[in-house]
Amino acid sequence: LNIILKNSRNMNSVILTKLTVNEAIEGALTKREKAIIHLRYIQGLKVGEVGIEIGVTQPRATILIKRSLEKLKIFLEQDKKRLLATRE
Repeated sequence: LNIILKNSRNMNSVILTKLTVNEAIEGALTKREKAIIHLRYIQGLKVGEVGIEIGVTQPRATILIKRSLEKLKIFLEQDKKRLLATRE
């Protein structure tokens, strides 16, 4: 999440980006995926620690994190396209 926010130029943009990311998390991810993202990026756990928390191996945790982030990316890209289409 910090990676997404890093590119924001001003406070309004940061707030808007945070809201958009939170909406994406709620709209795009399953309960388990939300927990994985929360553990990794909000609580700051290492990948292996995330795996322990959710009961999977470190390599599996890596895969689940990547898939969750990919779902967020796709959701955000689609949301951006919808937003741009409404402005035209």
